[in-house]
Amino acid sequence: MHLFSTLVFLFGIAYYRAATDLEGQAEVIKLGGVAKLALVVVAALDVVLGLVSWPILVPLSGDLVFGLLFFRALSRLPVAAAGSRSDLT
Repeated sequence: MHLFSTLVFLFGIAYYRAATDLEGQAEVIKLGGVAKLALVVVAALDVVLGLVSWPILVPLSGDLVFGLLFFRALSRLPVAAAGSRSDLT
């Protein structure tokens, strides 16, 4: 419980920093998007495997929405801020 709470708190700090400086925190936005979508995938697998019941997906639908919004915000950043290395090729 303490480890999970610490992780949630640290992600909250990172999300706050990303909200105040989108271009400077593009990597945090990527990590947040991947983390949110990974939660949904793992929970869906747990439901399919019968480890948890399907109602767990109801609150996680919020994580799905936010994960998609993070990637949408990332796609709207300038290419250099989004971490693209296309200028090196």
